Amino acid sequence: MTTTIDRNVALIRRAYQCVESGDLDTAQEPLTANFIPNVAGVAEPLHGKEFKARGRSVSYRSVEVYRFEGDRIAEEWVAPDLLSLMQQIAPTSTNH
Repeated sequence: MTTTIDRNVALIRRAYQCVESGDLDTAQEPLTANFIPNVAGVAEPLHGKEFKARGRSVSYRSVEVYRFEGDRIAEEWVAPDLLSLMQQIAPTSTNH
């Protein structure tokens, strides 16, 4: 038996797979018509962005919470770890 949680997790995974493969039109299918993205401290979503820090790749983590309406994703709250990201992309000081 598939639970609501299982269905919601599968929905999120399918959306992320579409984003990762570059199929943004399909990634929007599980979203409600009035989907609300909320990213704390960031002016635009970070999904799919590539950052370079002093010529090397960087990474960051985030906590993501979703609200569902029926079988659709209605809202996304993302709290990225901006401190670790900024530490990786900030210029180094030459006055040590």
